[in-house]
Amino acid sequence: MAASKLDIRPLEEVRSEYTALLRANGMKPSPEEIEVPLSCGRVTYEAVYARSSVPDSHSCAMDGVALASGDVSRASEATPVFLSRERYCPVSTGDRLPDGCDCVVMEEDVIEAPDGIELCRPAVPWQHVRQIGEDVCEGEMLLPSFTYIRPAAVGAMLASGVGRILVCRRPVIGVVAPASADSAADCNYAILSAMLNEWSAVPELFRCAGDGTDAAEKTVGEALSRCDAVVMTGFTSADGGTGGCETVAKFGTVFCRGIAIKPGKPAVLGYSGAKPVICIPEYPVSAIVVVEQILKGIIETLGGNMSHAFETQEATLSKSIISDENCREFVRMRAGCVNGSLVASPLSRGSGIVSSFMKADGIVEVPEGCGGYRTGTQVPVRLLTPRQELERMLVATGSHDRVMDELADLMKRSGCGYALSSSNVGSMGGIMAIRRREAHVAPIHLLDEETGGYNTFFVKKNFPKGGVRLVECVGRLQGLLVKKGNPLGIASFADLAAGGIRYVNRQKGSGTHILCHWLCGRYGIDTSRLRGYEREEFTRMSAAALIASGEADAALGTWFDAGMCGLDFIPVCEEQYDLLIPDSSWELPMVQSMLEVLGSGAFRERILNMGGYSVDSPGSVRERF
Repeated sequence: MAASKLDIRPLEEVRSEYTALLRANGMKPSPEEIEVPLSCGRVTYEAVYARSSVPDSHSCAMDGVALASGDVSRASEATPVFLSRERYCPVSTGDRLPDGCDCVVMEEDVIEAPDGIELCRPAVPWQHVRQIGEDVCEGEMLLPSFTYIRPAAVGAMLASGVGRILVCRRPVIGVVAPASADSAADCNYAILSAMLNEWSAVPELFRCAGDGTDAAEKTVGEALSRCDAVVMTGFTSADGGTGGCETVAKFGTVFCRGIAIKPGKPAVLGYSGAKPVICIPEYPVSAIVVVEQILKGIIETLGGNMSHAFETQEATLSKSIISDENCREFVRMRAGCVNGSLVASPLSRGSGIVSSFMKADGIVEVPEGCGGYRTGTQVPVRLLTPRQELERMLVATGSHDRVMDELADLMKRSGCGYALSSSNVGSMGGIMAIRRREAHVAPIHLLDEETGGYNTFFVKKNFPKGGVRLVECVGRLQGLLVKKGNPLGIASFADLAAGGIRYVNRQKGSGTHILCHWLCGRYGIDTSRLRGYEREEFTRMSAAALIASGEADAALGTWFDAGMCGLDFIPVCEEQYDLLIPDSSWELPMVQSMLEVLGSGAFRERILNMGGYSVDSPGSVRERF
């Protein structure tokens, strides 16, 4: 019954019809006049025309002497021409061309002589002269309407005598939130404010004075009276139940209740005259997707930018995407260029994963009925980071650790000009990425259950012909993470055999999953009887968070993880966390920059200060295969 409250409609249909309806109702940019020096980053409301020519007179383009070209038309090495002082005028670059002169001779071509100069080369009319209007002519259109103003345009307007212009007024977007503030609502407003500012809109928060429909209606009415559009957050639910629809209907019309996108399906779109009223879901990433897909285009229209184009490029998918066939899904990606090709890896998904919004380099749209894409598939990625930046991005795919974040930060601080982008797919996933030539480096920590050694066995197995190097990074202390105070009295991994202990595992293919399996064998623990063995998390920190919240009792992690989450730590072993680098990437300047930082004193100091890590010779080659 509840599901019937939504009337799901396709995104493209909703977007085009909604925007067209708003425009038909009178939604359009409005102007404001500002001074040209303040106009960079704004959008012109109307065409801008030059008030004067640039240059506004003939001017000299070189240091030298200005003269009449006819006076030296016959000059040569054999027959130099002498000019007395009254027949030329010394000038500097940018000077106004003196009357009676039509050219400039560079000073290095001028020979000083008593009472004048000699010239051994002829000159032609307008040589080294910037003629009137060479750059801009008076009355020439400098910028058409609804054009983004860049720094060079500011200079051209000022030079051509334009001091004030009409630009599109930045639309004011009212964000209406419930009276009872919570972390999700405040998080939404903070994110939306940042997005609106980035899109040259002005956010304004309206907090309901109380609970109930009357308070919401009063607040929305106030927002509509002061703003160009209204966004209501915290008034929708996944089953379509909403007080937002009734409020929209009070002031105008409900256009759509539900969009076939994921996340963001329960969004409600309405309008009051030419002003849109949009109810967005409470979960931050759901809210972000709806605002990106619906509100951004409206803001661009109100702000005078009619183009919604994004740079889209084909990329190789380094990790499969499984998607709901009933919805179009927007998956945020990390991206980078490896061996000349763009590679993209999906970030953590879900309506509450705000970090994916922060880290994303691009977005892949998975259409309805597709179900997703397999690893290695070529997919179109709408880039959020320019391709030029991605080409200077070192792509690290494999087991993630805080060490990689510190390494990335130190690379930034080093001024090397390269960035490090890490994607967490587990150690075996990193090895596979290197095999597919989809990463520059793979962080790995894989335990050989036969020998107790780390990484070498797996590298030899997967690269029988060699072509890779194993580079030392850090040693790290692995152990059990348990609740503060260790209420269950867990002393070692063997204690997990006791009934009732809730364990949290890592995903298959991760080094931590392999370590867990080895420890179970060592202590004779039947994995089928280890409660929670099949429960897999993709990061150590998410497993640690489950313990901190009381939803689990134990998980394998590092000493650093325990400290970050306020947990107790029971040491189990020290493992080797190495970097696998293919020979094809070894000589790249970005890889060499990373190795230089890895071997620096700054890296050593920072890692040792974190605790739970050891460093010996980071950056050195442990073994070449």
